[in-house]
Amino acid sequence: MHRCLTRRNGCRLVWWNVLGRTMLTAAAVSIVGACPWSVRAAESEENPLVSMVVDLLGEDDPDMHALAFEQIRSDAPGEAATLRFVLLLPELTPGTRARLVDALGDRGDPIVRPAMLVLAEHSPHEAVRAAAIRALGQLGRPEDVPPLVRILAEGPAADRLVARGSLMGIQGDKAASAIAGALDSASPEVQVELLDILAERRALNTRQRMVQAALGDESVVRGAAMRALAELAGPEHIEGMVHAVLRAEEGRERDAAEKSLMIAWNRIESDRESSGTDSPSPLLEAVAKLDPDQRVALLPALGRIGEPSILPTLDPALADPDAELHEVAVRALCNWPNSRVADRLIELVTSGQHEGHRIAALRALMRIAPLEDGRTDAERLELLKKAMSLATRPEEVTLALDRARTIRTMESLRFIEPYMDDPKHKERACLSVVELAHYRDLLEPNKEEFFPVLDRVIEISEDPVTVERARRYKRGETWVRPK
Repeated sequence: MHRCLTRRNGCRLVWWNVLGRTMLTAAAVSIVGACPWSVRAAESEENPLVSMVVDLLGEDDPDMHALAFEQIRSDAPGEAATLRFVLLLPELTPGTRARLVDALGDRGDPIVRPAMLVLAEHSPHEAVRAAAIRALGQLGRPEDVPPLVRILAEGPAADRLVARGSLMGIQGDKAASAIAGALDSASPEVQVELLDILAERRALNTRQRMVQAALGDESVVRGAAMRALAELAGPEHIEGMVHAVLRAEEGRERDAAEKSLMIAWNRIESDRESSGTDSPSPLLEAVAKLDPDQRVALLPALGRIGEPSILPTLDPALADPDAELHEVAVRALCNWPNSRVADRLIELVTSGQHEGHRIAALRALMRIAPLEDGRTDAERLELLKKAMSLATRPEEVTLALDRARTIRTMESLRFIEPYMDDPKHKERACLSVVELAHYRDLLEPNKEEFFPVLDRVIEISEDPVTVERARRYKRGETWVRPK
């Protein structure tokens, strides 16, 4: 038996080599001719179920094939049975072969892994390649990451998509490390894919490599790394993210980097608060290490976070005649995530010297006015009314009407209703009315006042969806928002 098994294992190597050279078309003949004892050994060990499966796959009947594939997936255990199924591959049509490869992948026997590697990279049939690549996601090891990355980089579009899924599927930190290791030699486009894969895998052991990528030379790679760190970074990575924000080019990349830092820090700070830690803030420690110019450049990012320690710095910066410093301070103020800076924004709207800054400040004021940040509904609406009183452009009124619908009170309805009489704003006002009506706990107790407003929506709105929503809410029916 040992001799048979040894010869069978040797024949298996011949099978894989022949498979790579002849692409399966003559593989069966070569195997039988080179190693007839392997077939005899396999046949001697076959059980009736294996024979039945082989017979079913010999039928020209898709239903019989489906039954065979289910048996391959879940029954007929053992390496010898797996080898017998592999030996069937060259005898099948490409479509059936692809389904058998899928079944062998689901079977989970690692003996087929080398054959899957050959098929994944060299089969001329797209369906077979895809099935083999998928199987590597189930059977693969860390050392299989490089060929999958090669397919991701160089293969046809369909193969690249499947390879991405398999790189997601190979389990373990070592596989994640191998994916991160591939960043060094990959093109920028492939690096972006690999970083996205690491983020989806939640590969915490590769976070330091993400920080390195966030500080690299390619903007698209830096952006992908920062997106990954937004979800995965720990306190020890905040300093690197701070420098990555400063590394990002001003404009869209810098804005996106600031948002990633904000997301990461809000998550980390929430964990710190819930755990009751009183350790120094990693963010403030990182900022303290910066030189004065770097701290100024970081103000907009700290504004997004709502870091209260920078407020004493913002006031003199807003009053500074230096245009660049003033611009940075305005950005920080307009990025603020809550109503703490409402008075400063109002002052900027009413007395700012630059029209663009006044417009940005008013939009920021309308954004924060209805936020739930500890204020009462009445206080939130009052601040929005104040912002509306400062509006001088139709688009600002539109924004205020949109924001009013997020304060779910009858006072908001009363604030919105008069704008239904304004031809320039009636459609937006009607939409805000039905958005409020969407919330049954507001509508049901206030039908006497709400229904006449919905009747008015039905009468004047020219948007059929808005009208239909108003009718449904009056009938007590629901409406599902399109995805």
